[in-house]
Amino acid sequence: MPDLSVTVDGLKLPNPFIIGSGPPGTNANVIGKAFDEGWGAVICKTVSLDASKVVNVQPRYGRLRAGGEIIGWENIELISDRPFAAWIDEFKQIKDKHPAAC
Repeated sequence: MPDLSVTVDGLKLPNPFIIGSGPPGTNANVIGKAFDEGWGAVICKTVSLDASKVVNVQPRYGRLRAGGEIIGWENIELISDRPFAAWIDEFKQIKDKHPAAC
């Protein structure tokens, strides 16, 4: 099998395939599944130091309009409403389970 590893700003990744922030980066369970499936990296949801200030918007997607027509969708969930301490614990769990990926 060919070596697909890359180094990005000093961080060595097993391959250049990276999942951007979104549903696959919402908690340790789904981030771990991405690493189990062989992704090179996962960008987690934006983490807040004070999750109590985060308004959890519904619905998560908004219509993108132009000229009165719907031309697409935009993700309007921009930040995690999970406590910072929970993220730190889960980052440690991911690092313990996938040390080469972290």
